[in-house]
Amino acid sequence: MTEIQKELPTIKVYAYNNGKNPVFVDKKGKTVKYEQLTKKQKQLYNDLKLVQYDSTTGNQYLYKTKFFNVVK
Repeated sequence: MTEIQKELPTIKVYAYNNGKNPVFVDKKGKTVKYEQLTKKQKQLYNDLKLVQYDSTTGNQYLYKTKFFNVVK
């Protein structure tokens, strides 16, 4: 999750490009379309979607692992 915070622009709430892909905002406040993300950023976004699905609708498999443990 830390890598997502560092690498992925912020997702605009309820802002979608063509009704399919979200719109992001970079650190300078500029709008960034999904198509403009790097390959790594797209992969991180897809990973985030999987984590969100598992945590909310899925079987909560990640809660059975050390995924959410905070490293001090």
